[in-house]
Amino acid sequence: MLLTTSRHRLGRSSFLTQVASSFFTQMAKYLEIVKITMVNQVVYVYDLFLGSFFMLVVMYVFVQLWRTTFAVTGQGIIDGFDLKRVLWYLTFTESLVLAAPRLTRKIDGEVKSGDVAYSLNKPYNYLLFHYAAFLGEWAVKFLINVFLGGLVVWWSVGPLELNLPAWPGQLLALVGGVTLFYLNMAALGLLAFWVEDASAFYLIYERSLWILGGMLIPLDFFPPALRGVASWIPFNFIIYGPAHLMTNFRLDFLWPLLTRQLLWIGFFAALTTLLYRAGIRRLNINGG
Repeated sequence: MLLTTSRHRLGRSSFLTQVASSFFTQMAKYLEIVKITMVNQVVYVYDLFLGSFFMLVVMYVFVQLWRTTFAVTGQGIIDGFDLKRVLWYLTFTESLVLAAPRLTRKIDGEVKSGDVAYSLNKPYNYLLFHYAAFLGEWAVKFLINVFLGGLVVWWSVGPLELNLPAWPGQLLALVGGVTLFYLNMAALGLLAFWVEDASAFYLIYERSLWILGGMLIPLDFFPPALRGVASWIPFNFIIYGPAHLMTNFRLDFLWPLLTRQLLWIGFFAALTTLLYRAGIRRLNINGG
């Protein structure tokens, strides 16, 4: 009896060890993809800086716009935002969105050309591969955008006060927002299995994200009814939430944000997986 129990425990321990080893091996593979993508981006860093020159123009316009707005209203603080906080908030929102690779167009093209079929024979998950590549490219572009936009804002209103203990929470919220952003874009790209051109859906999504996600203006400035709607849809957790934490970190804001991000990530991860599997099934039946 004791020998049987001992063997059972050893077998279970061995199984758990194998599962853990397999998991870490898989994660290491995708982390390597992130690393390789970042290295490839850095190789062309001068091109990236030139491509991000638009960020300088955008933030210069925002500086003039919000300076005038605060001067006209005669208020130093509007809905909890002073001029410095508004401009740094916009630096992060613009950087986050402008750094995103055109994933929808890429997946749409792979589906139309049939290249998506080649992924079936590759030793990686198609969606996780694109997520790793998306994260690596986004990270490099985001840092460059923040640097360039931050230079304009720093010169105009001064530096953002750093809160080192808040960095882990801010990073988690940022990664959660980017992950949700990726899943949204991937789901839209996979619609190409059923429609001729998925870019039209992305165009609608992008404009809605800019407005209801708080990219162009903080949600705090919205009318109560619109703010109530925007505070629950996923756009809020992609842009407004992470940017809000970057400029005004609060634990009572962090935990609800992370919880809702996880819920939406779970929903869109399931939806994206279903779309991919249904699309591959359609490809196998009808050919591609």
